[in-house]
Amino acid sequence: MDPYTFGGKYRLEEEIAIGGCGTVFQGVHTIAGKEVAIKLEPAVAKSSPLKQESKIYKTLMGGPGVPWINWSGKQGDYNVMVIDLLGPSLEDLFRMCNRHFSLKTILMLADQLVSTLLPPPLMPPPPPYRNASVRFRCATTRLSTTPIHLPASMTPLLCVANRHTFSHYGLALAAPSAVLPSAQRPFLYPFSPFRSSAGSSEFPDCLYSRTASFPITRIEYIHSRDFVHRDIKPANFVVPKAADGSLSASADYVVNVIDFGLAKKFRDPRTGAHIPYHQDDHHGVGTCLFASLNTHVGIEASRRDDLESLAYMLIYFLRGTLPWRKLKGETVSETWDLIRDKKLETEPVLTVGLPAEFDVFYRYVRSLEFEDLPDYEGLRALFRTLAERQGIVYDGAFDWCVPRPGESRSSSEDASGAAAGRKRKRVCRSCSACAAAAERAAAVTATKKAAVVGRGRA
Repeated sequence: MDPYTFGGKYRLEEEIAIGGCGTVFQGVHTIAGKEVAIKLEPAVAKSSPLKQESKIYKTLMGGPGVPWINWSGKQGDYNVMVIDLLGPSLEDLFRMCNRHFSLKTILMLADQLVSTLLPPPLMPPPPPYRNASVRFRCATTRLSTTPIHLPASMTPLLCVANRHTFSHYGLALAAPSAVLPSAQRPFLYPFSPFRSSAGSSEFPDCLYSRTASFPITRIEYIHSRDFVHRDIKPANFVVPKAADGSLSASADYVVNVIDFGLAKKFRDPRTGAHIPYHQDDHHGVGTCLFASLNTHVGIEASRRDDLESLAYMLIYFLRGTLPWRKLKGETVSETWDLIRDKKLETEPVLTVGLPAEFDVFYRYVRSLEFEDLPDYEGLRALFRTLAERQGIVYDGAFDWCVPRPGESRSSSEDASGAAAGRKRKRVCRSCSACAAAAERAAAVTATKKAAVVGRGRA
């Protein structure tokens, strides 16, 4: 058996990255020529994070933005997982774009990462409206089709609806405001009472309801399969590459989520019940830069924590940094504590100066209780409303796909290709210094491959 080949057909090539759960190599299908990513983990313990990650991928693959597993198993002294090779991560692209993403790029990312596709425009019944109640989907109800009723006398009301609905009913859409108390949490947009063409000031029976099933994406999809990711960060979202290796714009551009090494079920697989609330004296898991405050204080992660991490990620893209980004203690625990304290200190002003929708999003996810079902659709509608107000079209033309001023398309794609290499060193061979560097890099890769071979033969 070829010691460089796994699963009989996936040949090991160069190293891409080293993580806490193993080393990732670029590989190739020896027959089809397809590029793949090969993740190796020394099989030294009974509990294998890579085996667990493989199981989660197999459960989720086929869903939106989840890479396919081509092969997994044990070979020699290594646990192995072979998945599709994708392009650079959002962190790589953020650095490539000089740590600045446009509002358009951030909103298109949020649209894919938060929630479901929006329903088509609701076709309202003809006026006059006699039923003085409005039905909404409740964020704390597990079944997304379960409505709650709010008396029409309660104004201003908050709701989620698309522009067609507001326009038809003549509603005055105000600026997003602070989120209501827990019992009224699903409502994100305030509107004032309106008067129909017949002169009635009553509300339609159903202003917003989910009437059909829609394909779901990223975080909501992961949660719908009863998992929490627990490590939402820019490095764990990657973009696809075209066949020629470029990062071209496309309306159906898909951002993929990776690295399920820390993912965990939040429901008991036998009973379907939500896991119980639990807190200990130690910080949780994940990356402290984007971890939720609840994770910092040792509270078991649930759906709200993935969304809070996403909120920090979007703010990071908007500001180019986070107030606690450069904090570092003498130990890992001290770093977590320093960042926790800074997050608490800056929480009141974290979204100051940003579009109001980001403040609503952040305060909403911070207000969720441990077992709450987030209103994914409402959050996505929140950002789509901002996009419409700014005249932004979701056409897949992200910042890394569009040449910057004074830059040609080819040079932009060259830069994208460099980002796609992530931690691989790219060198030219036109001078002796670079040639020597290339030889050293090749020697290091050969040494690591030899180590893999040695373990496999042992």
